[in-house]
Amino acid sequence: MKHVTTLVRRPPERGGEVAEALRVSLGLTLTDNRVTLVLVGEAVRILAPEAGPPERSAMERHLRTLRELRCRVVAEAEAVEKCGLGGTGLAAELMPRRDLQELLCRSSLVIGF
Repeated sequence: MKHVTTLVRRPPERGGEVAEALRVSLGLTLTDNRVTLVLVGEAVRILAPEAGPPERSAMERHLRTLRELRCRVVAEAEAVEKCGLGGTGLAAELMPRRDLQELLCRSSLVIGF
């Protein structure tokens, strides 16, 4: 089993690209992969319950499906704080940047968006 990590750095306003990253993550679950979605920088705002681009509902649906498939969803703790999202009630595991580096190094494959 491969550990594949999708690293998303794009803000939610780049909806099409972010939705594509989430679709790729879902597609990776169809084979023998353990999938982790990592949100860094402005991408953590995907977790905020707010109005956004037309792709917003697709992004939320993809995130929900990833969680239902027991894929790990990780958000950069420093970015969550910087974006003022708090950290409570977010549907993601918060991880400090230094630990994210280790997670990425342990991955068999990292796909960046």
